Amino acid sequence: MIDRNKLLAIIIGIILLSTAASYFIINTNELELDKIKIGIIDSGCAVNQASSIIEYSVFTTMNNNYPYDDSSKYDNIGHGRYVCEILINGSPNSIMFSAKIANAEGLITYQGLFEAIKYMVEEKDVDIINLSLGGEFFINTDLMNAFESYASEKLFIAAAGNKGNIGAHNRGYVDWPAVLPWVIGVGASEDGNDRSSYSSYGKNLEGINVVEYVNSGKINNLEGTSFATPKITAVFAEAWYKLKIEGYEITPEKLNYIVSKSTEFEKFSNEIGWGVPILENIEYVDGVAIVGEDEIDGMDRFIGENWQKNWKIIGNIDVENFIFEGNGSEIVSQFNLIKYDWGKILEINFYSTNNSGKFILSINHEGNRGINYTFNVKDELIETEVLIDHSHSVNGYAHEYGEYFEIEKQLRDEGIYVKQTSIEVTELENYDLIIIPNFGETYKFDKIFNRTFKENIMDKYTNYVDMGGKIILHTPSSYNLDNNKYVNSINKLGGIITENTIKYSNNKMIYVQNLTSMSEFEGVKSIGIYGPEILPINSTQESLGWQMITNNNIRNYFSIGIKCKVGDGYVYILSGSSMLINDNFKNLNDNYDQFIYNVLSTI
Repeated sequence: MIDRNKLLAIIIGIILLSTAASYFIINTNELELDKIKIGIIDSGCAVNQASSIIEYSVFTTMNNNYPYDDSSKYDNIGHGRYVCEILINGSPNSIMFSAKIANAEGLITYQGLFEAIKYMVEEKDVDIINLSLGGEFFINTDLMNAFESYASEKLFIAAAGNKGNIGAHNRGYVDWPAVLPWVIGVGASEDGNDRSSYSSYGKNLEGINVVEYVNSGKINNLEGTSFATPKITAVFAEAWYKLKIEGYEITPEKLNYIVSKSTEFEKFSNEIGWGVPILENIEYVDGVAIVGEDEIDGMDRFIGENWQKNWKIIGNIDVENFIFEGNGSEIVSQFNLIKYDWGKILEINFYSTNNSGKFILSINHEGNRGINYTFNVKDELIETEVLIDHSHSVNGYAHEYGEYFEIEKQLRDEGIYVKQTSIEVTELENYDLIIIPNFGETYKFDKIFNRTFKENIMDKYTNYVDMGGKIILHTPSSYNLDNNKYVNSINKLGGIITENTIKYSNNKMIYVQNLTSMSEFEGVKSIGIYGPEILPINSTQESLGWQMITNNNIRNYFSIGIKCKVGDGYVYILSGSSMLINDNFKNLNDNYDQFIYNVLSTI
């Protein structure tokens, strides 16, 4: 991960399926068929490393969505050279290729990244790709499909990120692409036992632990998961070479299991995965491992509730060989081993029927390392239901292990059933309140991301509200609102703004005129990252519904809430600056749960 305070690499851009790169072949005479090919996708290697790099390629061009052409093949931001140094020293039995995708400013585009991956896989046929980079991810179907299609034969190893010491909780902070289930996420640990404070960890969209291995993140005066990643890549490369020489047929999934057995830990850890792999311990072995630790579910469940849990499985396995034990097995309604080209996921569905109390499900596989999943079912029936509908979000953090985890937990503690889903829900009438994160897109995202605003969903939500339902919509906004589809959709909803009235100026700028506090905000201290972006008429201190902010004579974006009457129901608009892509989700939901309670109490 490029340090965000020093060598920030922000992933932006769009996939355009055209190859645009320059290639510098340094040495092809020493290729050895048995050696492992490593693709290093970064800011380039250093000029004095040319003798160890077979080929340099450059993707930092305007054709790949960069603002200008950076044709230099070498690292000029002081990042890739250290990644290359670690790999050169740590993997002598490898052939290395460099792809430069971070320009002189540390900027990376989606297109540059995709073209580099495509080139490494299709042209160079590398075995392993090292990705010491990452960032917040906006969903792009082309990139995801292509990326996943390569993962069956190629091993992707990526930095988990450097946000582990920031925010109210860890979930949702792991960077893309480490969050992808077919990518091996790497964290940092200086002693091999404890996670470095900055090292990110957590779960992804499928609920799978992201960090699978750790190593020291230090080199010279720098530190970060960027530099732990090539140390893990080097172990994988040397292990692959060793097993290949010994005559074994190795797949990425099989290799991952063998490497997991080389560490000093028998149990997986949420923060450091399997720990530090040890090359001297590598030996061919058959078996199965569950990527996960013993878990106590953070959510209280209700009588009659259905829910699902997933675990990544590595090694050779068939679903028939799983053993479920403990009273938690009484709650298991169905289980499947979902097989992908890149690996397997164990999917277990639970249904609590009339059971309540504490339950433990032990999951084992013929004597291999297993886990215990502990959960509690409250002696309460579901009465009040809240849906958090992520199906329209464009951001990769919008899932049940993301920034809404604590909100769901708080609501469940108060006896409110919460369902988070990324699958479009049709039976909206079953819910007392629907929360829709990142609903729609701002004008700038319409042009560079292909998951666009869905006009037809307005009818579905309008019907729900018209019959008395209540919806809280979160969306990014902008002071340039003439093309903002979300803001324009208010009229289509037929909403009448009843509180915090607004005024348009030339149909482009939105100004606060009447900052009347809604009763729903009573007792709410602040929900700053959930409020709409606006510009004030003047630069004085304003009371924006529930929050006091000083402008200080600069263009600050403020947060307010807007309430719309639609038929017999209400729409609450809480949108604004980086609601889901806020760098570190700072000051998450100070009293957001209180606001939801207040909305529910009016039902």
